[in-house]
Amino acid sequence: MMEAMFVIIISFLVFDVISLCLQFLFFFFILFKFSSAAKQAVLYGDQESLSEAMKKMKSFFKFWGILIIVLLGFYALAIISAIVAGVGANMA
Repeated sequence: MMEAMFVIIISFLVFDVISLCLQFLFFFFILFKFSSAAKQAVLYGDQESLSEAMKKMKSFFKFWGILIIVLLGFYALAIISAIVAGVGANMA
């Protein structure tokens, strides 16, 4: 029984680490695209590159905001379930 639970916990940890790495890789990619376009805009005075850079920055902050909202929802769910579990343990 304990071995199966240990395998499940390890598999969830591996999945979490891989998903976090992919998320941050995506963030770094968006920031790289922003910095490349912003550099070109500054060096050559290119308005199109500046507009593209600002779109990339908007995309970065939009994705980051959605991720934070989802994480806050998970935290709220964890707090509510901990309260319910605590009340249930006191009743037993």
